[in-house]
Amino acid sequence: MGTQRALVVLGTAAALTFGCGGSKNQDPYTPDRVASLSRGLKYHKVVIHPYTVDKGVEEPGAAPADCQKATVDFLNEKKVFASVQVSPDAAAGDADTLLVDVAVTSLRIVSGGARFWAGAFAGSSHMTLAVNAKDSAGASVGQQIVSNDNNAMGAAWSFGASDRGLPGDMGPLVADAVVQLAQAHPVAVAASPTK
Repeated sequence: MGTQRALVVLGTAAALTFGCGGSKNQDPYTPDRVASLSRGLKYHKVVIHPYTVDKGVEEPGAAPADCQKATVDFLNEKKVFASVQVSPDAAAGDADTLLVDVAVTSLRIVSGGARFWAGAFAGSSHMTLAVNAKDSAGASVGQQIVSNDNNAMGAAWSFGASDRGLPGDMGPLVADAVVQLAQAHPVAVAASPTK
C-alpha cells in the first residue's frame, strides 16, 4: 500500500509541476479572433526573409531555421494573412505586403550532455530575436523584441526536451509580433510564453 501511495503522490507532484492544461495556454487565435484580426490588418501579405544571426551569437546550429519554420507554419495554420512567403529577396510586390526581417540577437541552448550531467545546474536555455518590419518601399513599419527562456528545473525533469524545443516554441511568439506589426492600429495578442 505504501508503494501505491508514493506513486500517487509522485504523479500528483509531476502534474502540478508540468501542468495539466487549463486556461493559461489557450490559443488566442480562435476563428472569431482571426476574423477580427484580418479586418484590422494594414498588410494582408507577408514575406519573411531568412533569419539572420548576430555575430555575438556562438554556434546557433539549426535554431534559427527551426524558429523560422515554426513561425511560418504557425502563420499559415492560423490563416491570418492572405499569403505568407519565405523569400531571400528584399523586394516586395505591392503596398499590401509586409517585409519581415528577424535577427537572432541572443541564444543559448543547453546541450543534452550538459543537461544530463548537470541537470538544473546547467542553467536555462534562452532565445531573443529582433523582429523588424518594413513596407514594400523599404520604410520601417516597426520593431519588436521577442524573448523567452525555459525553466532549468523543468528542463532537467524533461531530460532536455524544453531545451531542444525552445526554437520551435519561439515560432508562435515571433508570429504574434508579425501579426501586431501588420495591423493598422497594433493591438497585442495575448500569448503566454512556454516555460
